[in-house]
Amino acid sequence: MDDIYRSQFRLPYPLYEQLKQAADDNRRSVNAELVARLTESFGSTLSAERAPSAGTGELSKLSGLLRAAAAQYDRHALLMRNVGALRTEIAALDERFSVLSEAIHSPSATANDILERQEVEVRRHRMRLELSALEKEIAQTEHLLRQMHAPDD
Repeated sequence: MDDIYRSQFRLPYPLYEQLKQAADDNRRSVNAELVARLTESFGSTLSAERAPSAGTGELSKLSGLLRAAAAQYDRHALLMRNVGALRTEIAALDERFSVLSEAIHSPSATANDILERQEVEVRRHRMRLELSALEKEIAQTEHLLRQMHAPDD
């Protein structure tokens, strides 16, 4: 293990999430994913230095940008699926809340009806907070994708 350099690096959290997702997709550890990407990146650079050819560096850069864009599109699709599922759950909870709200005003209302209504109300609130966070993350992802597609000035 003398040929292994151990270190700690700081990464922006969104970059770490992308790295983690890529590692999961490739069924390897984050460390292995990082090593593979760096090896590929430097390997392409070293090959270009040994045998210069027009555009090799640009192809490597473009390949990296395409991988990054694909990862962002994948992330965006996952977030959209999660938002859809959350909205469905919230709609079901809204319906249950409505039924329980009517039930607690009837003469046959029980303490369990009141308790369940309160629990549903708390779950609805939590899910709406989660939905809001996901929608913000989607907006950030869409902004990043727009930046990726913007022509260089």
